Amino acid sequence: MKKSLVVSALIFGASSLFALNIDEASVKPVVTGYKTDQKIAVPMTFKEAKFSFKTTSGSVKEVLEGATALIDINKVDTNKNPLRDKNIRDKFFSKLGSQEAKALINAVEGDDKAGKLKTTITFNGIQRDVEMGYVVENGKLVAKASIDIKDYNATAAFDEFRTDPVIKGLHNSNTWSEVEIGFEINVK
Repeated sequence: MKKSLVVSALIFGASSLFALNIDEASVKPVVTGYKTDQKIAVPMTFKEAKFSFKTTSGSVKEVLEGATALIDINKVDTNKNPLRDKNIRDKFFSKLGSQEAKALINAVEGDDKAGKLKTTITFNGIQRDVEMGYVVENGKLVAKASIDIKDYNATAAFDEFRTDPVIKGLHNSNTWSEVEIGFEINVK
């Protein structure tokens, strides 16, 4: 009896040592678009994004599985560049059928250091299953995946955006439909 209590205490103690604690207020979407033949990154986030987690402490699986995000794409923030924000919002996002993006994490495969997230991403009213890789390091959990926005019935809006004379000049006639999407959260 005494031996089983000691074993139980050790198992509980070991599992709590590896518990992940997220700072729910720190979570933010991270998106990177690309321009020019050199594929110059255009990083952005969104000022209005609502994330929901079943718990803020536990294993990565316990924290992330079932988590959701709802993002107002009109609240784009390209690192304090109001003109770029306006161009993306008015010349691309406003041409889409939906002004919000959604995400649901269906499953987590991996451990508390790295793995994959099976997600459902909804953009422009179209749902797609997307596999995101994640890592936990340096006090952050970072997840990301590459998508093609044309897969979300956005080809017409994208073509109008990339051929706009202003955008064409700023992007040296090359705007990529490939976009890296993801999120980051501060963890302890």
